[in-house]
Amino acid sequence: MTKPYSPAPTPIQEAPSSAPRLDPNSLIAMLHSIGAGAASDGQPWPERNLLRGRQMALADADCALAGQRVIHEILLAAERARQNGDPDQYVGDRVMEGLAMACLALTVFIQERVRPAA
Repeated sequence: MTKPYSPAPTPIQEAPSSAPRLDPNSLIAMLHSIGAGAASDGQPWPERNLLRGRQMALADADCALAGQRVIHEILLAAERARQNGDPDQYVGDRVMEGLAMACLALTVFIQERVRPAA
């Protein structure tokens, strides 16, 4: 496939300098950090010899991998509840299908970000 599934990431525009200083642990500050290319640990991609766009693509993939792990853990817990728990503990087939689709979508996104542009 030569067509990407989603456009390349673009950083969030910085707020004007007159804006109040944000707590670095606030939701808005985190969103700005992620938009500027922070990896899942909140730090920029560590390899400095890469182009800025490649650093951002790898940071995006790292964040998606962290999200994919969480979704897989929820999916596994839901399946174990279905097998071993009471029937009222099962989240339902639609939720299970949605979790599987989320995993698939994140896998496609990660593959797109890791594969170098031709």
